[in-house]
Amino acid sequence: MIEIKTVLILGAGSSYGYKFPLGFELCRLIYQIATSLTNEKELKELNTSKEELVAFYQGFRYSGVVSIDEFLSARTEFIELGKKLIAKVLLPFENEMDLFPPFDDSISEDWYRYLLERMMVDNLEDFSKNKISIITFNYDRSLEQFLYRALMHRFKASSEEISQQLKQINIIHPHGQLGLLPWQNESGDNSFTVHYMGGPTIANIIAASKGIKIIHEANEDTHEFQKAHELINSADRVFILGFGYHKDNLRRLQLRKRIQYQMMLGTVLNMKKEEVGQIIFDSNSVLGQDHLINTSILEFFKEVQRLQ
Repeated sequence: MIEIKTVLILGAGSSYGYKFPLGFELCRLIYQIATSLTNEKELKELNTSKEELVAFYQGFRYSGVVSIDEFLSARTEFIELGKKLIAKVLLPFENEMDLFPPFDDSISEDWYRYLLERMMVDNLEDFSKNKISIITFNYDRSLEQFLYRALMHRFKASSEEISQQLKQINIIHPHGQLGLLPWQNESGDNSFTVHYMGGPTIANIIAASKGIKIIHEANEDTHEFQKAHELINSADRVFILGFGYHKDNLRRLQLRKRIQYQMMLGTVLNMKKEEVGQIIFDSNSVLGQDHLINTSILEFFKEVQRLQ
């Protein structure tokens, strides 16, 4: 069990080991799908037209951007279409087979399994006592699904029993997520529910797109960011993992100067010296050279700071 109050802040790199695309690859896949959409029925179901689609992918290609968020923030007329294309690309990557490989080395960076082991308890009813909260900037629900499925089989428990425990662990998506998993939906409105491995059906694409926020929509006044600030400020340890350190996200997280008893560390795997310097500048030196570690997430936990 994790007994030290800990917050994990996750970026795209945290899901990369489970075969989710990083920013530039996501751009390529969105462009590829946009240029291949020709079926009139599907265009109608997506509430778009061939003319809008062509304008989107030509603008996207020639804008010189490095992320879909950057493009949609500038070309707000394409936000609805862009979110649907993001969902259409990402939903097929939500695959349980990539979360639970058959005891081989197909996942070299399986830090979900490590996290579960550090959180494990003898009795299911004690799982929610883990003092850990997660702030993820990813749209995918892979970590939630991993914990849900693993606990179900570990304890041979019902969906309701597992969901009761997981709902007490803070997992926040400031930029939204690809819809609600069935056990997360308490409203009874199934129009926001998207099953894991449900695939990119029209219904799932529309439901998932409603849950997505791009950078300029997810400001620090939203409920998700307010909760994130509360968790960060009350934590003993804050670990920033697989994160891109976009200056807007750093600003919205409102990272404070470390108070005496708080530890704040982040991974900067394979980043250049200039990139690390920019992170220090953008964080107003809240994150310093000694707090940014060139290592993978799994190695960070094994070699730098063990979860306990």
